[in-house]
Amino acid sequence: MFALALISLLWFPTAIAWHLVMRIPNVKSFHGVVNNSVDVLDNESLTKSDLASLTAKYDVLRVNFSKLGDDYVYACSADEFEWPPLMSHVQCWLGVASLITKMNDSDVTESDITEEMFQHLGPSQNFFNKSFDFRWLNLDKNCEKYEHYHRKLTDLNEVEHIVDVKTNTMVSGDVEEYGITLAAPTNHWELCEFHTLS
Repeated sequence: MFALALISLLWFPTAIAWHLVMRIPNVKSFHGVVNNSVDVLDNESLTKSDLASLTAKYDVLRVNFSKLGDDYVYACSADEFEWPPLMSHVQCWLGVASLITKMNDSDVTESDITEEMFQHLGPSQNFFNKSFDFRWLNLDKNCEKYEHYHRKLTDLNEVEHIVDVKTNTMVSGDVEEYGITLAAPTNHWELCEFHTLS
């Protein structure tokens, strides 16, 4: 009986510590975007007391973090930002993702961006249950020079869901069935170049 009491006494703090470790992501970098400018923020400012001032100052907040050995990128509008992000059930629907570009009078080019999309989608593959603007991804500063600048998400049933990045609108398919909501289009994201951020 004493051994059982000792085990339960040790198990409870261990379970709480394990739960906290599993819940708290390892932050690698933290950025804020306002007026086409990207600021590097202090990782320590991801506290409830500091977030109120940050969400008032920035349009978009972006955190690169790892959890349980997987890397993620959490980017969302500042008014929807919560830390840590919601990481509920695991959903697997994305098979392959690609960036499709076409300049006037040139061939269409298609490059694989599957790993990048997995990092942004999160484990629930729905952008952490927040509305998302595809211009928050590795956007080419000069995307206006392209006739087409699309992201193609092919699901496991080989259905293609194509997003026009310049307008953040669906060209074909429907990602809402996977819990993804496209953020209302805005005009000032064309100059945000997140791919230089680590």
